[in-house]
Amino acid sequence: MNVLTRRILDDCKPSLGVTEPGAIALAVAAARERTKGEVREIHLALNSGMYKNAFTCGIPGTREVGFLWAAALGAVAGKAEKGLEALEKIDEAAVEPAKALLNAMLCALAFAFSRFGFGTLIGVFYPICGYLGIPFVAMLFFNWKRAKKKAKT
Repeated sequence: MNVLTRRILDDCKPSLGVTEPGAIALAVAAARERTKGEVREIHLALNSGMYKNAFTCGIPGTREVGFLWAAALGAVAGKAEKGLEALEKIDEAAVEPAKALLNAMLCALAFAFSRFGFGTLIGVFYPICGYLGIPFVAMLFFNWKRAKKKAKT
């Protein structure tokens, strides 16, 4: 077998669903297996590609979507030895403990934001979100116009 072909085949691994949530679940499950005690919080550092690709992806076996759920489910019931199929045996029964972990993490995030003060949050964070929304509204408008024009032809 050609060396290049062998390297490609060695690098290609099966994945359950989209690769990015699987990779996140695998990383968290592997970290959980190397720690003692119960997982109370998870710190994720994602590059923009990983964030974008995992943000709205469904988690197989559940009705949940996104990288936060992939991380929480990986912490609660992921199997690192399964590789990118770490969430293979996940079902709706694993969602409740993951939801509790996710709620605790979101409360910690809300607490961290509260340290800036409500005035700062309202005065800085919300305007930034508003300004970021302007290009999205423009894109929606132009895509709507394009779709309307395309439908006429």
